[in-house]
Amino acid sequence: MHSTYAVIDRILADYLSKDGLPYKWLLAQTLATSIVRRTALEHLKLAHVSVADVGAGYGATCFELAALYPVQVDAVDRDATLLRWSQAMALDIKNNHGFHPLSTITFVKADACDLPWDSSSRDVVISRFLLQHLANPSSALNEWFRVLKPGGLLCVMDTDDGLSISYPPYNDSAVARLRDAIRTLQRLNGGDRFIGRRLAHLAHQAGFTIEQTIVLPQATFSSPSTHTLEVNILLEQVQQYREDLVYHGLLGEAELQALCSSTSEEILDWQFSTSNEIIIIARKPA
Repeated sequence: MHSTYAVIDRILADYLSKDGLPYKWLLAQTLATSIVRRTALEHLKLAHVSVADVGAGYGATCFELAALYPVQVDAVDRDATLLRWSQAMALDIKNNHGFHPLSTITFVKADACDLPWDSSSRDVVISRFLLQHLANPSSALNEWFRVLKPGGLLCVMDTDDGLSISYPPYNDSAVARLRDAIRTLQRLNGGDRFIGRRLAHLAHQAGFTIEQTIVLPQATFSSPSTHTLEVNILLEQVQQYREDLVYHGLLGEAELQALCSSTSEEILDWQFSTSNEIIIIARKPA
């Protein structure tokens, strides 16, 4: 792995302890899934191109692109708060010489389905873990097709919960019930945690020529103390969406509190788990 990842990891880890940081679970998850993300990015072999990272979140993908390659990256997100924090992180990384000297990052507040650029103006569009949240992912893919130059590259990465396993299984545990509630809430909001299997079809329908479909697995055999991190990320998600979970009747207030309290009692043994990212690499026809 590229040596400047150490700078990115250190600074992002430092931000986890900062007061006022929103969506801490998102940044923790970003750090925990870095191996798979970086494997995909290193496969692209980019140089001297314009890249749009759509749904940039805390900016890890664009930071790593800017560390690896001499590229001009637009970090796009509709959340202005996330963009402000990402800009601060980027400045710290740059001051610590974490980026390629010829790379640049611009932060853009915009919707994934309505980008502020002319047609055929970008060389590459990358998006990770965004389409699973959209009620109409085809609308986003159509927009990305529009802004890409003829011959431009699309790289989409997302999850598919049908490809995840754990042992011992959670079954009807508190962790499983909380995960199911979050998954159901995402579906009620138009999302799809099983979108990985649909990515190639969606991109093809938008007009892209599919060049590669890749499954990148990540497997862990973790001790109870290590596994606590994964559960803590889940608990932070539950707290963020607490009102919505109760409002939609997915969990009662007392039931939610009891399930959260029970999770610590369930982390008693080593855990084997796997997750898989589906990656689609495609091009807009020249």
